[in-house]
Amino acid sequence: MERVEQGSILMVVLWLVAILGLVVSALSFHSRTELRLTSFQWDQQRLTQVAQLKAAESATFIEKSSAPLTLAELGRWEAVLFPAKTDALPLATPRTAGLTDESSRINLNKASKEMLERLTGSREAASAILDWRDADSVVSPGGAENEYYKTLPNPYPCRNSPLMSVAELLLIKGITPDLYQEIQNKSTVEGPGTVNINTASKEILEALGASPALVGKILNCRKGADGIHGTADDPVFAKIKSVPEQLEKRWPLTESDKLSWQSVERLLSVKGSALRLNVPITLDDSPSTRGCQIGLTPGETHVIRSWHEGSGWGGK
Repeated sequence: MERVEQGSILMVVLWLVAILGLVVSALSFHSRTELRLTSFQWDQQRLTQVAQLKAAESATFIEKSSAPLTLAELGRWEAVLFPAKTDALPLATPRTAGLTDESSRINLNKASKEMLERLTGSREAASAILDWRDADSVVSPGGAENEYYKTLPNPYPCRNSPLMSVAELLLIKGITPDLYQEIQNKSTVEGPGTVNINTASKEILEALGASPALVGKILNCRKGADGIHGTADDPVFAKIKSVPEQLEKRWPLTESDKLSWQSVERLLSVKGSALRLNVPITLDDSPSTRGCQIGLTPGETHVIRSWHEGSGWGGK
């Protein structure tokens, strides 16, 4: 009888130990979760404060500047905004930290089918973007309307109005994650649709339809005598009408160059309409970069028009 009682007591003790262990484990998990949430909230607060400071500094630069927006000007501002920045990428290359001209990109809501084809490298993707942003339900060749999107595993409607963000491309037929990574930093949904000739890259100018020969002359002229983008001797295109004359001073323009210029002149401007500010915050325990991508609208009162936070932003 004693052995049975002792066995029962032992069993009860073992159960109590097991239950106590579960309680301790649950409390420990809860404490770790609370600690992580507190750490995340602190990091978010730090991120927001740093980003707001950088946005305010950027606004100050713009408000004090009366010159056309150029890569050289952006480079000078970046040196102040990110003094410890170590990446030495060319100024025409999108960076994980930096200040860029939103008008150096193709406006997805204004671009023609041909421009979208050159941007994406795909007729089908271009047609799908057009179908996504237009108001009708007519399917373009290779494109898609509601009928297609309703058949997806997780269906959603076609917007049938202008894109509200570049990230919306990922919802559109034919825009794969790889293609999105390739074109996200060449695209915008902001501004009047014209591209700033003083900051646009080779890829963007060619996407507009300019010939490689004309693009080469524009970029070489922009580099100045030292042949380097973003330095003090870089000339500025002050008026679109005077660009051919400015190019002619360095290289004779062929008839082909002149025809190419006539085809893209209306798509170009000499100033930026907005800025894109990338502010990274790399956490010590995170393999990825968290950060803000902020849209800034120049003017007498500088306005933050968009604010995106997350991991892995910035593109390549």
